[in-house]
Amino acid sequence: MDGSKGGEGISRRHLLKGAVKVAVGIGAGAMAMTPSNVGAQSAEKKRTPEEGLTDIREDLQGKLSDLKGRFADIQGRFERLKSITNATLRKNVAKKSAPEFTRRIASAKDLAMAGAAQAALGEPDDKTSIKQMNEFGDLYGSLDAIEKELDILAREE
Repeated sequence: MDGSKGGEGISRRHLLKGAVKVAVGIGAGAMAMTPSNVGAQSAEKKRTPEEGLTDIREDLQGKLSDLKGRFADIQGRFERLKSITNATLRKNVAKKSAPEFTRRIASAKDLAMAGAAQAALGEPDDKTSIKQMNEFGDLYGSLDAIEKELDILAREE
């Protein structure tokens, strides 16, 4: 190790060449494993996992607040639906379609109210709440379809 050529050790030059190869290999491996936007990430502050969870929690709480607003909107819509339904049913008492119409409105109302209540009461970071939010979105869309159908039936009378 003293740098002599006597064959009793590795020369300093040989060690340096090996160290450079190892360093280049480590550097290449590290470059291959890093994301392409490392430069952009290094410019901004690195986020901790807790900050990421806080952001997710805030996002879900915002969605929950939105659902509560939609729930209040649905309650208003059902009041409107009830008045239209009552007026339409009064006109259609003698018709055969009245019982079927009443059943469809009642079942849609029950489904939408149950889904909205579950979604509004769920924990914002609970996976089941996310599922309920999606189901509630589907029910919210079906409520629009029911309202359109009621408007068409009311105009036909």
